Amino acid sequence: MIARHSPPSLNLLANESRADEREKLHDESGGAGRGPSSPFFCEMVFPASAALEAKARTRAFARVIGPFLVIVPGIIVVRAPEMDTLVSAFFENGALVWIVGGLLLFCGLLIIAHHQYWSSAAAILISLFGWFLALRGLALLAAPQLYQRAAAGAVGALPLVRIGFSALALIGLWLTFVGWIAKPPIQNTLPRSNGKEGATG
Repeated sequence: MIARHSPPSLNLLANESRADEREKLHDESGGAGRGPSSPFFCEMVFPASAALEAKARTRAFARVIGPFLVIVPGIIVVRAPEMDTLVSAFFENGALVWIVGGLLLFCGLLIIAHHQYWSSAAAILISLFGWFLALRGLALLAAPQLYQRAAAGAVGALPLVRIGFSALALIGLWLTFVGWIAKPPIQNTLPRSNGKEGATG
């Protein structure tokens, strides 16, 4: 068999094309060792992308949890004198206790599964709120009588109840601001160039 060799002119053109591609990648990435396949590029892009995703998810959860904490605890503060009657009527219906416990557990596990971030105050509050809901729902399902005793004891201390739920409402206002009003953070996920992009050889 006779080995076939490409003409020297074709080899030269192929080498020049590969060299041009490498030079273009070098210019776009801002220097040697900073291309998309380099470890430096991956270290710069992927952690920044993960941080942006975490902040976006915290903002999305704050849009839901913030208004919820404003409305529900705010109504409890206003209707605190009626809580004794409402708590008694709630625990008299075993099916209602079971349904509410299951919903609380589901919502808590949903937050735990999709928001385990601890990088900011808002993220910490949202993550803790997920664990609080899950544990509260589990308590209602497994030991509703213990929860009933605790609720009955809290009804007897209305000033403390109002203070506690007022604090939750304030937290809700802040999370509402974080989710709906505050501008989302913007970060540059690509490494800066070395100032030689417009230079010619």
